[in-house]
Amino acid sequence: MDVTLPKRPTYILVVDTDRYSGNFERQLAGYATGICDLERHHGRDQAEDAEKEHPDMVAALRSKSLPVRHHDYGMVTNTIRATPGRLNNGAGFHYTPGGPEVAEDARARAKQSMIDFHDGAHAQVRRRLAENDFQPEGPGAWTRKACERTLADAQASIERAGRFISWPAYESVAMFFHEPLTVGEMEFVRRRAEEFAASPSPRIMIREPFRILDVHMIRAEGTGTEIRIEPAA
Repeated sequence: MDVTLPKRPTYILVVDTDRYSGNFERQLAGYATGICDLERHHGRDQAEDAEKEHPDMVAALRSKSLPVRHHDYGMVTNTIRATPGRLNNGAGFHYTPGGPEVAEDARARAKQSMIDFHDGAHAQVRRRLAENDFQPEGPGAWTRKACERTLADAQASIERAGRFISWPAYESVAMFFHEPLTVGEMEFVRRRAEEFAASPSPRIMIREPFRILDVHMIRAEGTGTEIRIEPAA
């Protein structure tokens, strides 16, 4: 996570999903807890609805919420989190590491994704080369040299994708608190998260339902140590 945690113990509520969480982490956090970052409007509508429907529970969760400093966004109460045991191929395909065939499939998908991108993006460049249809020299002109350079750069990016480097898969959402949640609060968050996941919305880049795989709490020490804990009764 790109955040700096306080020196004192911090409790991280983690929601693991089966989808890239960067498309919805603020809205899910707002819907599930009623907590959103005042500096960012994403998730505010969901948080306000949660407060109207469950004022006492939201008040309890907000009383425990802990803003932390994000390296890019300032003070935040939630962020995406890398999911242990999951990787992505750099082109949107998330997978669980396995034998050589799994890595080869991820590599092939990354390369094909780059091929598909350049096929669409540079169709006009290939047409110009095929038809000798070039523009006169000038800033931004599609000269023969510019067309050839563009396709050479595209081929180089395809080859780089084919060499394949795996990256962490961010399929989890992390929310920060200064004390652990109770069993009842955890159950509330899980139920609300599952409701959110079952209701796709193109407005927030969720075009089909996804799954909540786990909801758990981690105690993070100022030293960077993380320990999974059971919710308080």
